[in-house]
Amino acid sequence: MKYGPTISDIRKAKKISLKNLLQDQMTPSSYSRFVDGKTETSVNSFVALLETLNVTFDEYLYINNGYQNSRYDQLYRKLTTALKADDAPALIVLVNQINAFAQSSPDNLRMKTS
Repeated sequence: MKYGPTISDIRKAKKISLKNLLQDQMTPSSYSRFVDGKTETSVNSFVALLETLNVTFDEYLYINNGYQNSRYDQLYRKLTTALKADDAPALIVLVNQINAFAQSSPDNLRMKTS
C-alpha cells in the first residue's frame, strides 16, 4: 500500500504548508520520494505526520480507502448485527463471505458452518 499520496492529499486539503508538516521529521526530498511511492518512511515519521495533520490512523485508513470502511470493517459490522439479532441465515451468508476472504489470505483460514 502506498501511504504517501494520501498524506499529501490530507495536507493539501487542510492547507498545511510542507514546512509545517515536515518540521524536523524528514527532508522535503525524502517526503517527495515518499509521496511519489518511491520509498517508505519509518513508523515514527509516519505517526508524526499523522499527528501534525491531526488525523488518527483509523481516519487515515478511511480516507485512504476512498472514504469507505474496508471490506473487513463492513463484514465485521454485518457480523455483529447478525449475532445480536440471532439471525442464523444472515450468519451463514457471512460465514461464506468470510471463507471467500480467507481463501485469498496467506493463512488460508476457513470457518465451518456446523
